[in-house]
Amino acid sequence: MSRTLFPTFALLIFAATLAGCRSPGLASQTSRTSDDLQVADRTPMPQDDRSDITLTSSEAEPAEAAPTADPTLSEVAWSGEALTLAMLEQWACENNPAIRQANAAVAKAMGFRDQVGRYPNPVAGYNASQLADRGTDQHTAFVEQDIVRGKKLERNRLVLEQEVQAQLWQVEMTRLRVITDVRVRFYETLAAQRRVALAESFEQVTARGVTVAQQRLDALEGNRPELLQTRIQQSEVQLLRQKAEISFAAAWKSLFNVAGIPCATTGALAGSLALPLDAHDWETEYCQLESISPEIRMACSRVAASQANLQRQHAQPIPNLSLMVAGGYDNGTGSEMINTQIGMPIPLYNKNQGNIAAAWGEYCRATQELARLKLALRGRLIDAGRNYDGAAAEVRRYQREILPTAEEALTLSEQAFRAGELEFLQVLIVRRTFFDANLALVDAQSQFAQASSLVDGLLLSGSLTEATDTTADDSLRGQTLSGQ
Repeated sequence: MSRTLFPTFALLIFAATLAGCRSPGLASQTSRTSDDLQVADRTPMPQDDRSDITLTSSEAEPAEAAPTADPTLSEVAWSGEALTLAMLEQWACENNPAIRQANAAVAKAMGFRDQVGRYPNPVAGYNASQLADRGTDQHTAFVEQDIVRGKKLERNRLVLEQEVQAQLWQVEMTRLRVITDVRVRFYETLAAQRRVALAESFEQVTARGVTVAQQRLDALEGNRPELLQTRIQQSEVQLLRQKAEISFAAAWKSLFNVAGIPCATTGALAGSLALPLDAHDWETEYCQLESISPEIRMACSRVAASQANLQRQHAQPIPNLSLMVAGGYDNGTGSEMINTQIGMPIPLYNKNQGNIAAAWGEYCRATQELARLKLALRGRLIDAGRNYDGAAAEVRRYQREILPTAEEALTLSEQAFRAGELEFLQVLIVRRTFFDANLALVDAQSQFAQASSLVDGLLLSGSLTEATDTTADDSLRGQTLSGQ
């Protein structure tokens, strides 16, 4: 090789190496995912009427965070029909920001998972020596590469893979929170709508009562206290109707707030408060809940991540190799030359003892957190079961005994009044008792429907609770490439 052309040739090699080492774009990076654990395949899901748990696999890209424009009620809601629970659940899953936030955390964790497994870039360069001594100058081009040992990069990806699994479970947990809150708010709003209808119906009854009392007074069959009592009852029912309308408007706005859709007007809901009063074996329910709860599965992923990190820290003392190969030309001898160099740090003073101890402590903490969550889940199920069984007993009692008895008493009292066997004021009392029994049944049905929604939603609520951000970063890669 010509002595005058070698420096130029070496520089060209160096430039070409730099051009070839440019990082791929973000799209090509995120398209590479590991072949490790699949969340959806870990636990068989029981087939029941609960909300289906459908996790996105860690091998797939996360769902898009948000549509470009939020739908408004004028676009998606009314063409004259009442709104159903299924429609509201769909809107909530599409528009609630907490779900988008959780999906963004998944994307973040997937990015870190991809980064921590990246192999270090080679170093290419050019070296010239003895340039001031004419005729003896030396020119070399070299390539240097760190060789990672101990499968540290693969172990990095295993640690971050578990973090991705945890974030995917959080997406499912957030989705269930949203669905549960939508159902609870739906039945609360439906009950308020039913109270308005009952109040309006009874208001008409009280208006007719005032008319009858006035007619009886004019015919000298009644008295003024009787008329005043009917007017008081009418005013009380009007007040109840006004309060029911206010409660309905507030419940309607709260429902759409959970769905993430602005709402300025009220409409009507289509649905029934009469749900099946199924009995539950709460111990069996807990065993099933423990196996499918996203909270527990997320905590299990955290335990697996801490265990993988403990194994990773044990591999850290295995030193990496630094390999360099250089080739060049010596003008002093007129010959070509090839140099090689290999080296590695010696783990004499630092064997990563501190990080191993910290990783063990984190593993112990994660296992105790899992145990704590199981106890907390059992406690919440006990409370939910108490509310469910209590509301179910109340609904049964009103449906089977109290309401039929009140209806029969109303029918008999009206017949007795027409036969002249009962005072008009007593009829008013029986009518109010029947009205109050209907309101109490609506309240009991609402409480039962909300308790049932919470149980079906795996005890998850709080749709606007902030999604926990991933704790992952790319520090494991920096540790991998550091021999000290």
